[in-house]
Amino acid sequence: EGYTNFTPAIDVESDSDVVFAFEEYHPDGNSSFASAWRSIDDGSTWPENATSFSSGGGDWNHADVVKIFPSDIGNSYRTLHLWKDYDHTWFATGFLAETFPDHDSWPAGAHVTRRITHFTELLMDPDGYVYDIGDENGIIHFKRSEVPYYIREGPSGAIWSGFPTYQISSNGYLSRARSSTLYNDTMYLVYFTPDGTNIRLAYNTTDWQTWDTDTIIWDTTDTGKTNARNPGLQVDDTGFHVTFVQIDMITGFHELCYTYSADGAVWTDPVVIRSNVFDLLDTPVIRYDFEDGSALGTVWQENNRIWAAFSVDGGAMWSQPVQVSEISDENKQCDLAITHDSGNWHFVWTAYNAANDLWEIQYRRGHLEWQ
Repeated sequence: EGYTNFTPAIDVESDSDVVFAFEEYHPDGNSSFASAWRSIDDGSTWPENATSFSSGGGDWNHADVVKIFPSDIGNSYRTLHLWKDYDHTWFATGFLAETFPDHDSWPAGAHVTRRITHFTELLMDPDGYVYDIGDENGIIHFKRSEVPYYIREGPSGAIWSGFPTYQISSNGYLSRARSSTLYNDTMYLVYFTPDGTNIRLAYNTTDWQTWDTDTIIWDTTDTGKTNARNPGLQVDDTGFHVTFVQIDMITGFHELCYTYSADGAVWTDPVVIRSNVFDLLDTPVIRYDFEDGSALGTVWQENNRIWAAFSVDGGAMWSQPVQVSEISDENKQCDLAITHDSGNWHFVWTAYNAANDLWEIQYRRGHLEWQ
């Protein structure tokens, strides 16, 4: 039952290993373990068993894997959503981040409650410092690790224990999709305003503490759209790629949209990838080299199923949706990674089977080919 709330995460590291992290929920209902698989052959084979490397702490801790962010030294940083249970009353107390190295000896986790709630995003700056980013009460804020690369270690013992909280925006919420990145020594973050009017871009300017939040990626004012939310982001040598969800005010249907900017300042009108549906969630976007050009890919949750779509013309036109999930009664909380060298797509999500009343975490791999 724990997987109704536990979000798996997947990413491709700098050495092309595919890492898939999740929270292993124990049937006794009182504990959980941070666990992961690593495939060294691009998802063709996986270890027989996952490696558990951090205990949820016994009777009162449960955790939710939200993101993985690969560092430039081969580690993947994973996030945990930490909860406490007093008399069966659940409430979020904070979040923590973890590392796991590229070998068989995985470190035990440090169980330190983060003094930063609603933490759903990870970033790393050019010097290797890691950032927890949260959006408590619509205020986007972060803490920075005490030392580069290793977010479980620092001069004061407990992680970030004496470090202040810095603010990025006083008017924003983060997405569960991958919505931040480091590119050309600049950290970028996309977010949405609480009123659903704007999708916005934030980036650090003179130093890691100073952020510019003036760039509006999309404004729904006078467009007949509302509730713009859940942006995903990729920045590379071709420009800025953003996906997001909004609602058509006339029909009430949800739309999955894509927009592009060459410089991060001027954005194209959104192209609708998917429309005339309800309940669109999670919109990570990835661009990669494909044949003699490039391809864009995205994945999302729609009406208890997982769907994906692609574009091979720079986002002007998108394919018909491809259903990734199969027969489970409910599928949710999807994530996507693409190996740029091979072009393999890697999907993970949670799935519920009513026949045995069990939640599972499922993985699938795909590949685009010309026909």
